[in-house]
Amino acid sequence: MGMVQDGDSAPYPMTFMVPRAQVEIIDTWYVSGMRGTGSNDVQADDVFVPEYRASSTSAALEGRAEGQAIHANPMYRQPFVPFLICEVVPAVVGALPGAVDAFAQHTRVRQGTISGAKAATKQAAQMRVARGHAAVDAAQTLLDAYLDRHMMVRPEQNELIDRADMNLEAAFITDLCRNAINDLARGFGGDGFRDHNPLQRYFRDINMLAVHAFLDIDNSAEIYGRLMLGLPAQERLL
Repeated sequence: MGMVQDGDSAPYPMTFMVPRAQVEIIDTWYVSGMRGTGSNDVQADDVFVPEYRASSTSAALEGRAEGQAIHANPMYRQPFVPFLICEVVPAVVGALPGAVDAFAQHTRVRQGTISGAKAATKQAAQMRVARGHAAVDAAQTLLDAYLDRHMMVRPEQNELIDRADMNLEAAFITDLCRNAINDLARGFGGDGFRDHNPLQRYFRDINMLAVHAFLDIDNSAEIYGRLMLGLPAQERLL
């Protein structure tokens, strides 16, 4: 994706298809979380892109790109961001039971260095495991309802308020998972943050995902709130 400008008009986003051999991937993805996504920068110098390999990014965001119009199934005409969210949120929800299981296993074997007390005998650890289990059930229930309502019942999110609603729900589920994992993190102890321990990876990944522009609860709530109050959305991420 890149910005295009025609004469004195304001720049606008376009999406291009370019052969891999004509671009250079720049290794810039040095981050604390979500390292496996490899979201590096891409550079293309003096590359000609024919018109048939270019498309309006705004049209794809709104579900009206030319390629989407040829399919009868409404799922293929869905705006881009709702489709993307339905791919990402299940990964967010799936991380939570993994974190709870890892925390339970970590707690079973953990023992205080000075006191010698087993962590599993502490009430705080017991409650964290229980709260984590409840959060897993809540997140999975919300996700099932979310996918059923938005992908099966009304896959075409034609109105901005509909897409904002969907984005808000996704951010809410993500925030629930983040809060649950952060609650567990308060009981990790120092060993939970060693590189070999999976707990620290769950912590890093979920906290980075939760501040992504599409999943940030504050950003999503602001957009939806503005629309509900009759104000224009200042950010067109949807």
